[in-house]
Amino acid sequence: REREKIVFYDLKFIDEIKKGDYVVTVGGAHGYVAELEGDTFVLEVEKGGRIRFNKSAISLEATKVANKK
Repeated sequence: REREKIVFYDLKFIDEIKKGDYVVTVGGAHGYVAELEGDTFVLEVEKGGRIRFNKSAISLEATKVANKK
């Protein structure tokens, strides 16, 4: 039951991501969401670089920690 609750909040967090949010991927890439399209998003990193990721690549814990700074 507890695991179901964690999965629910994780999915809710990913669904609420919007353009301009600061996120961290599981691979350690940091940046701002530049575009959202279906199950993917474009991460804008330093110097204007842009990389497309699946939303499942967002590290929920690392993103929460990074946004508290």
